[in-house]
Amino acid sequence: IRKIVVHKDLQNQNFDGWDLQGINLRAANLVDSSLVGAKLNNSDLRNANLMRANLMLAQVENTDFRNAILTGAYI
Repeated sequence: IRKIVVHKDLQNQNFDGWDLQGINLRAANLVDSSLVGAKLNNSDLRNANLMRANLMLAQVENTDFRNAILTGAYI
C-alpha cells in the first residue's frame, strides 16, 4: 500500500479485491489496471487516469472521481 500512496504510478497493476477504502489516489496513473471487486469507498480519485481500468464489482460509495479520466474503463 505504501507504493500506492507514494508513487501513484500504478499502470498495469492488479488490485483485485484489495481494501483501498479512504485512500488518496489523487492524480494516480491507473491506466489498464484491474480493480475488480476492490473496496474504494470514500477514496480520492480526483484527476486520476483510469483509462481502460477494470472497476467491475468495485465498491465506490462516496468516492470522488472529479476530473478523473474514465475513457474505456469497465464499470
